[in-house]
Amino acid sequence: MTDLTNRIGVDKANTTRAVKDLMNKGYIEKVGNSERKYNVKLSEKGRGVAKTFKCHIDKMMKESFKYFTEEEKAKFFELLSKLSMGVKDAGNI
Repeated sequence: MTDLTNRIGVDKANTTRAVKDLMNKGYIEKVGNSERKYNVKLSEKGRGVAKTFKCHIDKMMKESFKYFTEEEKAKFFELLSKLSMGVKDAGNI
């Protein structure tokens, strides 16, 4: 849980609650047989939701950037990456 907690930036209690909820709903499943330390992975149901979500995101991104040239898209994502680094640094102040 610590790895996941650190990756998503949410406290451990909320991460644990969310993981248990997703397990109960059948979206993820536990990998390993230890009660205290285990990995999780998407279940078949979870993979289906992820696939549908990805299709919607891809469609939205294509529509959102339809007026951008390839060069403009590249520059946009370069600047967005720099902004993201600045936001992360500001969070460490």
